[in-house]
Amino acid sequence: MKILWKPWSAKTFQQAKKEGKIVLLDISAVWCHWCHTMDRTSYSNPEVIKLVNKSFIPVKVDTDERPDVNDRYNLGGWPTTAVLSSSGHVITGGTYIPPDKMVLFLEGALEHSKHFQEPEIEIPTPVLAKKLASQTKTILSSIKEAYDSENGGFGIEPKFPQHDILEFICSMLQRKQSAELKRMLSNTLSTMASREIADHYGGGFYRYATRRDWNYPHFEKMLEDNARLAATYFKAYAITRKKAFLETADQALFFLLSVLYDDKGVFYASQDADEEYCKLELKERIKVKSPYIDKTIYTDANAYAIRALLIAAKVLKQEKYLEMACKATDYLLKKHMTSKGMMHSTKSQIMLLKDNAQFLQTLIDVHEHTEEERYAKAATQLAEIIVKRFSDSNGFFDIAEDKNAIGLMKIRRKVLQDNMTTARALLRLKPRAYKNIATKTLQYFSPTLDSYGPHAASYALAYEEYRRV
Repeated sequence: MKILWKPWSAKTFQQAKKEGKIVLLDISAVWCHWCHTMDRTSYSNPEVIKLVNKSFIPVKVDTDERPDVNDRYNLGGWPTTAVLSSSGHVITGGTYIPPDKMVLFLEGALEHSKHFQEPEIEIPTPVLAKKLASQTKTILSSIKEAYDSENGGFGIEPKFPQHDILEFICSMLQRKQSAELKRMLSNTLSTMASREIADHYGGGFYRYATRRDWNYPHFEKMLEDNARLAATYFKAYAITRKKAFLETADQALFFLLSVLYDDKGVFYASQDADEEYCKLELKERIKVKSPYIDKTIYTDANAYAIRALLIAAKVLKQEKYLEMACKATDYLLKKHMTSKGMMHSTKSQIMLLKDNAQFLQTLIDVHEHTEEERYAKAATQLAEIIVKRFSDSNGFFDIAEDKNAIGLMKIRRKVLQDNMTTARALLRLKPRAYKNIATKTLQYFSPTLDSYGPHAASYALAYEEYRRV
C-alpha cells in the first residue's frame, strides 16, 4: 500500500474538482535529504497513506523538473508540503512534517478547507524608471557591504556561492584593476576551496554550507553550481595567475567530466547528498557505492557547463574542451530545440525563459569561439522566439502564456536574473534591433533594485553591456 502520487497537470486538478477533493502537493528534489526522510517516514505511515488516498488528490513535483511550480508554491524549503484547493490556491502548508504530526496536519487541512475562500489573483502594475541611469556604483557598494572579510563570500550563514556577484567582480577586474575587488575575489575563492564546502577527494563543490565559515555543508552536488564555479576559478586564475585557482578549477572540471558527464556529450543534473559517503577519505570511498546521480538533462544547467568548457579551452589552450562544448551544444539543438523554444528537459517538455536565455548566451559564446555560422543562425532564431513568446513591452516573463494555467501558475513573473541574462544576450546578438526592449527591461527593474541589495549584480552586468552598445 502506497500513496498514489499524480503529476502536476490540468487533468489532475480537474479530477480534484470533479471528486470534490483538495490537493496535497509535495515539492521535493532528488538530492534532498529531508525529502527522502519524509518519503521513508511520513509518507510510508499506513495511517497517512490511507488518509491521503481517501481524502486528497496527491501531487508530487520535482523542483528541478518543474522550477516554475516550485517558484510559486515553495513554502520555505524542501520538502514543501502544501495543501491546495482544486483551483490551485494554497490553503495551508509547511515544509518537513514528521510522521507523528502528519495525520493531525492532514486532518486540520481538511477542516480548514471547508471554510476556505478562493482569493482573487492580483497582477501588480509596473512602475518604470523615467530615465535609465547607471546603478553600478550603488550595486558595487551593496556588494562590498555584504562582503564577509573574515571568511570570504557575501552575507552570513547559510553560505551559498553567490555566482552573479562573483561573475560581476570578475567582469569588473577584466576591464579595470582594483586591489579591493581582487582581494574580495581571492579571499572568497581561496577560503571556499580550503573549507568543507569543497570536496577535497572527489573534486567540485557541495551546494552550500550551513556555517558562515563554509563548513558543515549539505552534500548534494549540482551541475549548475559546479559549472559556474569552474568558470569562475578559471577566470580568477586568468586575472590573478594564482595556480591554486587553476588547480581548483581543474578539480571542479574533473568532477563534472568524471561524475556528471554522459557519453552523448551532455551533463547530468546532480549527485545526491550522502553524508556518510562524503565524509569518507578517498581510499575508503573507492570501496563504497557512490551517491545516486539524477541523469536528467536540463538545458539551463548544461548551458552553464558548455560555457565552463569554453573558458577552460581558452585558459588551458586545449582544443578538446572546445570540441566537447560544440558536441553538447549540438545535442541540445537537436533534442531540446523546438519551434516554441528550448525545452527545460525532454522529460517535462516545459518552456521556461531561463533555459532559453541561458542557451542563447551559450550559442553566442560558441559562435564567438568557433565562428561557425550555424550557431549564429540558431541564436537569431532563438532570440526571435524569446521575444515573441516571453516578452511584453517591459521585459520578459518566466513562462509563456498558457490559457489552461492552474492557480498561481496564471501569474507570469518577471525574474531579475533571467531578464538581465536575456537583455545581455540580445544586446550581444543584435544591439540595434534589440536595444529598445533591453532599455525597457532595465527600466522595469531599476526602481526596485534597492530591494535586491548585492543580488542586483546581474543588473549591473546587463547595464555594463547596455552601456557598451
